Amino acid sequence: MSLIFSLKNISKTYGDDTLFQDLSFDFKVNGKLGLIGMNGSGKSTLLKLIGGEVQPDTGELITRAGLRTVYLPQEDRLDPDRTIEEHLYDGLKKNFL
Repeated sequence: MSLIFSLKNISKTYGDDTLFQDLSFDFKVNGKLGLIGMNGSGKSTLLKLIGGEVQPDTGELITRAGLRTVYLPQEDRLDPDRTIEEHLYDGLKKNFL
């Protein structure tokens, strides 16, 4: 199977809270990933890290050449004066078109 990305010894801390430490795993084509945990346990931070929104404190994220990732946040950042269709088109244009 072809590698999409790999996390090597990733650690992330906010203040006194260590979300994850020395986390390593590979994600391959056709792979599936499920994240389950309590609020504040680092699920969103891990996805932000994979999506390039935040950087790890230690370790590295290795991605396949040419890979583009997009992080869709949990909270909306929508302009109430625009339609959902306009927001979707802008997101597609920015990330894929």
